[in-house]
Parts: sequence; structure tokens; C-alpha cells
Amino acid sequence: MDGRLLAVPGLDKYYENDLDIDNLGLARAAQVDIYRGFVFATLDPEAIPLVDFLGWVGRLSIDLVAERGEMEVVDGIQKNRIQCNWKLAVDNLFDWYHPKVSHLSAIRAGAITEESLFPMDQMVILGEYGHGIGGPGVSVDRQAQMDAKYQGPRRDEGNRGAFSNAWRASDKAKEQLGPIGIRSRGHPNLFPNVWVALGGNQLCLRIPKGPLETELWWFTLVEKSMSAEERREVVQAAIHFFGPAGLLEQDDGENWIHSTRTSRGTVTGERASNFSMRQGHDTVYQDGEQKSIETVVNEHGQLWTYRCWEEWMRAKDWDDLARNHSPEPTGKI
Repeated sequence: MDGRLLAVPGLDKYYENDLDIDNLGLARAAQVDIYRGFVFATLDPEAIPLVDFLGWVGRLSIDLVAERGEMEVVDGIQKNRIQCNWKLAVDNLFDWYHPKVSHLSAIRAGAITEESLFPMDQMVILGEYGHGIGGPGVSVDRQAQMDAKYQGPRRDEGNRGAFSNAWRASDKAKEQLGPIGIRSRGHPNLFPNVWVALGGNQLCLRIPKGPLETELWWFTLVEKSMSAEERREVVQAAIHFFGPAGLLEQDDGENWIHSTRTSRGTVTGERASNFSMRQGHDTVYQDGEQKSIETVVNEHGQLWTYRCWEEWMRAKDWDDLARNHSPEPTGKI
């Protein structure tokens, strides 16, 4: 488990025992750090510290999972490949414009409601180095109503189920998530390619396999305190919403494939993509140290992701990126 090379087939016959096994183990990570049970590693000794890389938005993205309770990963990872560029899979998580059309079959089948797929109240949170959270948000008044509903004995009652938000009523959750984070119901993206799915029960790692193919690794998380029945509910929801058998992801994957193909056309490849929805029409709201954009369906998350990706690609090294990356947006956006 420490990465040493223990044995080589045919060491004596083929190598004549002339092989320096001690120096042929796995490369050691230059830096390893942990935030709330999530282990991060990098092979770059010059990389900035994890706490600086994550910033408050990256930490909030993980807090939205960890604050639910003591979590554990379900055995087994759902893996599949889609013939798309990995950035389209990231783009999709911020996009609440497509669900009402792309996922109409899931609505008609009764697997999910139209209201949950097409919420008008949207909250976008953008952080340094490309981290972002996009999707539904609730108002201050609505959060207060939920806090009152899930006080005392009713809190345990409300905590049941895969998509419960009752845990947000605790003082500990409010302190950890902050005044804006506590009201976020969106999908976080740990830049560049880790999606924390809505509700915090799934994580997806999007692994590039070249410019035209992406491998998806879906992890399912459950609270250790859940009953066997509640655990089954979470796992069933994870299988049937996202992943290779997911009602939603099959729709999304087809869109990503066709979008990738279209972008490589002789004519279409020369045409610019349009990401103008809500651009110049919204304002960044600030509550204490936290900032958000509270609006309707928009493309702020996508624009931020691509801007930050370009900055990462242009940077010569970590020091260059640290000096020249975009700060969190403020004012008109």
C-alpha cells in the first residue's frame, strides 16, 4: 500500500536479477491533504496549498456533503464512457435551461417533477480558481420557514429520504455553510472536473480520454446512520437518476455526443458558441464574506468555468496562475 514494487515476473530468468526494484515503485505524491475526509493529492510540489486552492466555494461544495452527517462511500463505482469532450459534461451541471426539454420523458414517467427540473429561483456561487455552484436556491424567508418546520422532534422525521434538507435547520450547519451556502440547492463543481450532484448523495469524476471521449466515475454516498431501507432508497435513486442507467444522464450523454460531433464540423467548428443568457443583467449579492448571484436560469457558471480554464491553460506555472487568475466577480455580471 505504500507504493513499493514488491516483485517482477521473470526477474531471475529475463532480467538476470539486474533490476533496481527499490527505485521502480510508484511515484510519490508531492503533496497530500485532507478536507473533511476527502483526500486530495498532487504530483506537483509547486502547487498551492489545498486550503488556498479550494477557497470558500470549494470548501462549501464539500461541506454540502459532509454537513449531512457521518458519510460513507457505497462499495462499487459506476463507470462508463461517453464520446464527448469532458468540458461539456461540466458545462451541463450548471445548465438548468435544458431539463424541461431534454428530460421530458423522465417527467412523463413520473420519476421526477417538472418543478424540480425547472426551478425558476436560481443561485450561482462563483469562486477563485474556477470552483462554482449553480442551480436552485431558496430565499431567506423560505429557509426560515424550513428551519421552523424541522425544529425539535420533527427534525429526525424530516431527515428521512435521499433528498432531505432538514439537516440544514441545525445551528451547526448554518455556521458551517454560511448565510448564502445554507440556501444553496445547486450542483457544485470542484474545478475542473468533480461534480457533487444535487443533494450530496453522488460525486462524479469526469476523466478526459482524449478530446472526444470522457470516462465518468460515479460514487454514491450515504449517511452511516441510515437504516437499510433508507440506504436502499439512496442507492436506487443514484442508479436511476445519474450514471449509465440513469434516466437523466442518458438524455444528457446523447446531447454531449452530438454537441461534440457538431463542434468538429467544417463549418460549425468555425462558428462561436453563444453563452449570453443573463450576461450583463444580474448583480452579485454579498452577505458577509459570501457572494451569490440570485436570478433565473442563466449561463454565469458556464462562462466562469471557461474563463478560468483559459487562465489555467495560459499560466506558465502555479505562481503565474496565483498572480493572474480572476478574482470572484462583484457588481454587475
